[in-house]
Amino acid sequence: MEEERKRAPKKVKVYQKMQTFLNKYSTIVVCDIKDMPTNFIHKMRKELRAIDSEVLCGKTTVMNSSIENFLTKKLPSHTNKETLEKLNDSLAHHQVCLIFTNRDLGEVTKISSQYKVEKQSKVGAASPIEVTLPAGPTGMDASQVDYFQNLRIQTKVVRNQLDIINPTKILVIGQKITLSEINLMNKFGIKPFKHTISILHIIMNGKLYDSGILNVNNESMGKALERGIGNIAAFGLASGVSNKASAPHSIANSFRNIMGLAIGCDVELKQVKGLLQAAKEAPKEAPKKEAPAKEAPKKEAKKKEPEPEEDDDDVGFGGLF
Repeated sequence: MEEERKRAPKKVKVYQKMQTFLNKYSTIVVCDIKDMPTNFIHKMRKELRAIDSEVLCGKTTVMNSSIENFLTKKLPSHTNKETLEKLNDSLAHHQVCLIFTNRDLGEVTKISSQYKVEKQSKVGAASPIEVTLPAGPTGMDASQVDYFQNLRIQTKVVRNQLDIINPTKILVIGQKITLSEINLMNKFGIKPFKHTISILHIIMNGKLYDSGILNVNNESMGKALERGIGNIAAFGLASGVSNKASAPHSIANSFRNIMGLAIGCDVELKQVKGLLQAAKEAPKEAPKKEAPAKEAPKKEAKKKEPEPEEDDDDVGFGGLF
């Protein structure tokens, strides 16, 4: 009974805050805070309050009840019944916190993305990443060689220290983690589970969006607009159906054709007068660049020709006469 009395005021507080924030703020960020420590949420709340934003955490059943009650009242202009019903449905089966703000989403996400935590896995959990032990020194002495042999990890002893011979993959994505793999990761300080405050949905000006809207900014919108205009211009030029995007290209192409015809026929036009004069003054052939002087080939040393041998006619007779 005492525990229920302690919890009841907290539920009432969450209930009332939800109603107040729904009236005041036009943007709601639904965040999944599973496995995040409580002190991180408190720090984030403090930073968000500095930019006139609020964080609400609590049981989803209390939040659902508050939203349902809010729907029976006159709704503010920045929201509508359909969107709030979708918000109510999205809270189920999640450990969530709601960020209420009227500021730019970039300011909010810049604060929320700072909080990350690395945790060791539990036995039987599926590995979220691939873990590979690199080749090289382990920092462990040679007495632990049996431990690595049981795990089928090849090692060698270098100055009484164990070195891993080849990079060894100990986990793949989705593999169930056993106790021996947890002990091995503890030895090397590997924590495969990296938790962040992940954004599930965003309600902005009465519409519900997924987290992909955060990737939309002025730069991405500008590039998308340029690609769209380029596609429309290409379609107009290829099909011969002129439009506002292809018209400048058509005019430029036509003017180039007129310039080429005027210069080729030696017809003076006001628009190409300067070009025609420049064409006449331009040399017909571009001056040939002098090739760099080649070094005179070094004369190869003449091979010493063998001395001519004496005639063999006298062989055997010179000594006789």
